[in-house]
Amino acid sequence: MDRFRIASLEKLIRSRALTTVQIQSASNEMLTKLDVYLQGARRRDHRDECLAYERKRDWARCCLEEPGKYADSRFDTEEATG
Repeated sequence: MDRFRIASLEKLIRSRALTTVQIQSASNEMLTKLDVYLQGARRRDHRDECLAYERKRDWARCCLEEPGKYADSRFDTEEATG
């Protein structure tokens, strides 16, 4: 369930329809969901999922710190969908 919420938040942030404050709020929520999801993936030893979602977590942190640069290709996670 969390992976769908994570994907939804990522899509919303990438839509460029949000203000800076909204991007930061969505990023905070995404980080919370990612932490929960990663805990479960680690517990179940799903290494590939962990790597993909850790990249998403790095991207979400970038969005939180620099909301104006959230489309930076270095953190592009479209291909890392689990």
